[in-house]
Amino acid sequence: MLPIIFGLFIAIPSTLYRTIFVLINKPKQSLIEKVILTMGLAMTLLFGAALVDIIFR
Repeated sequence: MLPIIFGLFIAIPSTLYRTIFVLINKPKQSLIEKVILTMGLAMTLLFGAALVDIIFR
């Protein structure tokens, strides 16, 4: 459980920061950068949902 929490504290802020930066500044990105950002958002949502499920189970 502890590695999951540490992973969330590292991954979520950086992913959210990058997403907000992309939405506000709209830099030109290659396809691979878009895929990586989308995968990061999906992992963030899945980790968050799993953590909520574990906590409130």
